[in-house]
Amino acid sequence: MDIEATGSDTSQYVTEAVRRVPVLYDVDVIVAGAGVAGLIAALAAGRYGAKTLLVDRFGQVGGNIGPGMWAGGSLHLALIGQADPDDDELINRRGMGGIPEEFHRRVTFGRPNAGNIPETVRRELEEKHLNVAGYRAGTGGGLPGYFVDSHVCSHVALEMLEETGVELLLSAYAADPILEGDRVRGLFAETKSGRVALRSRVVVDATGQADIALRAGAPVKKVSNPNLGLWYALGSVDWDRYQRYAAEHATADAQDVAWARTHLAAAETEADPAPHLHPMLAALRRAWESGEFEFRRRVGTGSIHINLGYLGDRMAGGRTGTAGAFDFSEARVVSRMEREHREHCYRFAGFLRRYIPGFEDSYLMICSPFLGARGG
Repeated sequence: MDIEATGSDTSQYVTEAVRRVPVLYDVDVIVAGAGVAGLIAALAAGRYGAKTLLVDRFGQVGGNIGPGMWAGGSLHLALIGQADPDDDELINRRGMGGIPEEFHRRVTFGRPNAGNIPETVRRELEEKHLNVAGYRAGTGGGLPGYFVDSHVCSHVALEMLEETGVELLLSAYAADPILEGDRVRGLFAETKSGRVALRSRVVVDATGQADIALRAGAPVKKVSNPNLGLWYALGSVDWDRYQRYAAEHATADAQDVAWARTHLAAAETEADPAPHLHPMLAALRRAWESGEFEFRRRVGTGSIHINLGYLGDRMAGGRTGTAGAFDFSEARVVSRMEREHREHCYRFAGFLRRYIPGFEDSYLMICSPFLGARGG
């Protein structure tokens, strides 16, 4: 092994010795990434009779709607349709169709409270699927939707994959493509057994970040402002007590609003950057000025913020968010943002416990195990 150094950390290179890599699978189709797009691609290939392998870096399938706990997305809101007179959200009156619709329906009927769905609603779900308020994957149905449905989605996905005969390689990081000329003929993957080769006639890049396409030399467009965030939940929250406090402090002091315009605004044009935070704006200012907690924390060329809502069953939570330009294809940026978003959840939980009525006994109960990123 040769090491070439040219004076700086970023210009040092290690030349790997040529090595033989064992072939672990030889299939028709490899799908890299077991998020919702990868799941449906693998199921479609398998149902058409292709010998299919689905590879994912996690031990749980589902991506942003599985281990990511619905990091900023949903199934039905991705549709373009017409407004239902019974609902404000844009939906498709005819349902999604195909495998996505089957998946959505099975998730809805796979929830822990599915046995309580009235027969009339059950028939309506079978007929219309997406047009029944309160019975959409990721939106509740009487349960704290995202956190419950993340596990239901993973279970339903595994069930459908097994029925279809799709092979799984989990806890395996899809690395470089296997190239024959300008054709991709498989993948190398890093696994517990070391580096393995996965051969195939077709490779579907469902990584969400175009990782395989990029490494294969395909032209890609880089998004400089990716939608980064992770879900979190707090336990032992007295939400009724917080609501009483919020009602009593609904109007923020003008000086606090002016402070928020300086410190919390994502853009210079925001007249009131935090209307939903008015009940706790004075406390946020005190915590900021004392050095305890910065609600919008500057990180690199951007900032991290967080939202809060009621989840049911004495739980509250939400999702972190990111403003600014980040290169989420760069390893150090990914590592730093994973760390910073988790720390922001922990620090926000501490702020709420110290300053906000209803959160005195609360604690950070769960965070999604990876930072969801849309637009990579």
